[in-house]
Amino acid sequence: MSSRKIAVLVWGGHEGHQPKQCVELFAPCLEAQGFDVEMKNSVDWYEEWYYSLD
Repeated sequence: MSSRKIAVLVWGGHEGHQPKQCVELFAPCLEAQGFDVEMKNSVDWYEEWYYSLD
């Protein structure tokens, strides 16, 4: 098992909540804590991730 910490920040849906701006706000905080941060702009990422587990 890898000791690498990864955070995946996903946004999508209603733009009125400013989802991209929130992801961009939290990403540097996570990186400062040692996380590799991946940002995805589609909730479809969850399905792709699920099927990649095999």
